[in-house]
Amino acid sequence: SDSSNLTARLNLRKDLSNKVFLSFKTNVGYTDSDIVSGAQTTSGNVQRASVLRSSLRSRPFYSQNVSEDDYDEAYDPNDETAYGPMRYYNGVTNTSKRLRITPSLTFDWKILKWLSFRSTFGADYTTNRRVKTKSAVLSYGEGNIAGIGTSQTLRYNWDNLLMFNKKWSRHYLSGTLGMSASKDC
Repeated sequence: SDSSNLTARLNLRKDLSNKVFLSFKTNVGYTDSDIVSGAQTTSGNVQRASVLRSSLRSRPFYSQNVSEDDYDEAYDPNDETAYGPMRYYNGVTNTSKRLRITPSLTFDWKILKWLSFRSTFGADYTTNRRVKTKSAVLSYGEGNIAGIGTSQTLRYNWDNLLMFNKKWSRHYLSGTLGMSASKDC
């Protein structure tokens, strides 16, 4: 299989005064994978069990009972991958792409020495795209098979915290009051 993964993080903080701080954080992740890529290597090792199960179920072997009209124009019966399990990977595509972005903006205010307030607004955006195809050569009468799936999710989150930590002689009082709201779009 072939997979590319990119991850980036950005953190910024600005002190507006000695009691007020503003920060921005974001993460970006991108994955691009091709499950059947690299299948024609000399070793022929494929790391995904689901791909192996699919190849065994779809009869990827050359058959004398299938007419030449059932094969793609690019099919060459003299090709060494035309026989055996490696033929499966010549007519299959199985790719996946994923992008995820999670930004957040935080406001911190130290109201008193023992009392502080924090408000954070964040989002989570994810998009996925999956493409799977199988040629008519492997489908035996079903024709070409293709499937494309796309999903997108967006979620907002807003958190507010009031934190206190007070000491009187030998006594401590600490606590947190909070509020959280979220919405899936």
